[in-house]
Amino acid sequence: MEANRVAALQRRRTLDDALTEPIAIVRGKLTTRKSSGKNCCSNGSVLPVATAICVGAIVILLQNQLVEDNLINGSIGIVREICYAPGETMGDPGAKMYCVVEFPKSNLTGCTVVGTTDPKLVAIPLCEQRCEKGCCSIKTLPLRVCYALTVHKVQGMCEVT
Repeated sequence: MEANRVAALQRRRTLDDALTEPIAIVRGKLTTRKSSGKNCCSNGSVLPVATAICVGAIVILLQNQLVEDNLINGSIGIVREICYAPGETMGDPGAKMYCVVEFPKSNLTGCTVVGTTDPKLVAIPLCEQRCEKGCCSIKTLPLRVCYALTVHKVQGMCEVT
């Protein structure tokens, strides 16, 4: 019995050592004007209601930001920093925060993040999306951890040469 507990503790220490970067839990803030209190965006929105990200995670952008600079829906980037406003707590719905993401294929020429000189680093703030009826909204980070791209996601994307 004691040997099993020691083995479990060693496995946990190995896992703790592997997780060197902090994980942020981002929860979307859902609002509605319906008397029932139900929000259409919780099921029908492209934006995630809750997502876990960390520095170094490969993410996909879920909304067009700067189309002319190739920061479009479907752009792939790497999270470089997670920033919360003073007094905000990770995991609170709609907590004021942003992520600094490196987009290697962006065409930005100037720096968009204060304190850096790399034009590939972009601050991605929270965004708000309304449902088609305009009765509900979700405010969250327009990023999702990227595992694979579907044919539908890449349809319409083009390579600029």
